[in-house]
Amino acid sequence: MEMSLLIEHKDQIIVLNKEASLFLWKFESESKIVCFKQYFKSVATFKGASVDHQAIKKYLYQLGIPFGQKVFVAFQPDNGFVLTWKMVIKYSQHLFWAHDQTVWDKTMNWRLEYHHDGEFTFGKDLIYPD
Repeated sequence: MEMSLLIEHKDQIIVLNKEASLFLWKFESESKIVCFKQYFKSVATFKGASVDHQAIKKYLYQLGIPFGQKVFVAFQPDNGFVLTWKMVIKYSQHLFWAHDQTVWDKTMNWRLEYHHDGEFTFGKDLIYPD
């Protein structure tokens, strides 16, 4: 995620070191939780390929995640971030563009998946196995 950051945003974006990034990458890869009805009570999709960037920001805002909520993003095994939801919205054009991407928080009660074809899938209210 290359971009010039405003100074006031730097405290809302934590670049993880290689070890933490690898942990996050493995955790995401091995968790096997995806945005399907078998894992979440509510699953919805949004077609972002045919809309402008402002419509994508509006969609992300309307998901209702608090701006200050810290979330995880693993780009590659050696490239991961912890950032606020506000920064996800602000820099969404850098997060969601050509590669599949997943965003989640520590509760794992919701998950946002972006498919490189422009489709977003959002699952919320995790179903815990008995």
